[in-house]
Amino acid sequence: MTSKASATNPKRPWYRIEVLNRQRQCKLFPGAVARHCREILQELGHADSSLSVVFVSARKMHSMNRQYRGKDYATDVLSFSYEDESSALRSRSQNIHVSAPLQTARGDLETPRHQNLSQRCAVSGIEEAPYLGDIVISPAVACSQAVRYGVSPEKEIRKLLVHGILHLLGYDHETDSGQMNRLQARMLRRRAFVKAAPIADIEN
Repeated sequence: MTSKASATNPKRPWYRIEVLNRQRQCKLFPGAVARHCREILQELGHADSSLSVVFVSARKMHSMNRQYRGKDYATDVLSFSYEDESSALRSRSQNIHVSAPLQTARGDLETPRHQNLSQRCAVSGIEEAPYLGDIVISPAVACSQAVRYGVSPEKEIRKLLVHGILHLLGYDHETDSGQMNRLQARMLRRRAFVKAAPIADIEN
């Protein structure tokens, strides 16, 4: 039975955190990754947003870093921000900001097209939540950095998720006089992140 209240409510937004694993080095827990991203967005006041997280091999990350940044090495994280369907794609990492054609990068990531997401929402009679973009992470690179920094791979991947989401929201540590780095450090100290469920199974 449908209540009168639900029949008169406006269309509800559809929030989606999509996690895709394109690598074999480590076992990931997509549900835990999605929940962690949702917690990050809630902390930042953007709980009504959607995004995708793609985990790739070091080799794939090397290729994408060379293609979109002109850097011939495997970086740790890339953020592809979508302002709207007609805008250029902005790729941000910890070092540089470049532009690339929207469909080229989206096809390279092998993630569902934003247009299809909009179509599914229309068919379901619900509103689509703002789509921030895609975050690409290489667990292999994260593991190497974890050893270098003296932290667990789990903690390093969590840091990269926070870092990537902050970039999608428009933060830029190269131009904001330390605002992004301070916010990132403050979030990583929150109990909700320190005591969170594991998002990956990686041997140290």
